[in-house]
Amino acid sequence: MKQGILVAIIPVILAIISLIWNYFQQRLILKNKKESSKEIESIKTNLEKEKYIHQLKFDKEFEIYKGLWKEAAGLKLAVDDLFRFSEFVDPAKTSEERKKEKLTILIDRYNSFLETVEYNKPFYYQDIYEIADKILTFSYEGYSAEIILRDEQKKYEELEKRKAEIELLLDQLCKHIRDRIQI
Repeated sequence: MKQGILVAIIPVILAIISLIWNYFQQRLILKNKKESSKEIESIKTNLEKEKYIHQLKFDKEFEIYKGLWKEAAGLKLAVDDLFRFSEFVDPAKTSEERKKEKLTILIDRYNSFLETVEYNKPFYYQDIYEIADKILTFSYEGYSAEIILRDEQKKYEELEKRKAEIELLLDQLCKHIRDRIQI
């Protein structure tokens, strides 16, 4: 009879131990689930913050590049104006006055481009800044008043050379900006 009771009690004891074990395992699972949920929420929150910050940076960078390109295009138009053969000519102005007027426009465009480049220098990627800086250098060296107002044939040859170099740099600038903003 002792054996019969023992045989009947052992499954009950095992069932009770199993229930206790399951209870503690369920609590452990719930605790881990809560911790995991908190961690997942924390990661989601951090990702949302990073996404928001990234979007702000991209928007700001886009605006800066948009302004840079506007000024670069203005500089290019002023350079192209130096080569315009068919244009409205004010008969009241001499050839020298027209040259000085074009030079003044070019200098104003150059200064606007220079300000945009320098004011936003910390925000440009290095390669974009380097190209913008080269454009400034070629523009300044190539279109100084000395070159504009000296011997016509040499002036034209020098301006053609500088114009081609600036156009090449502007194309590089455009490509780098597009690569940067992934257009």
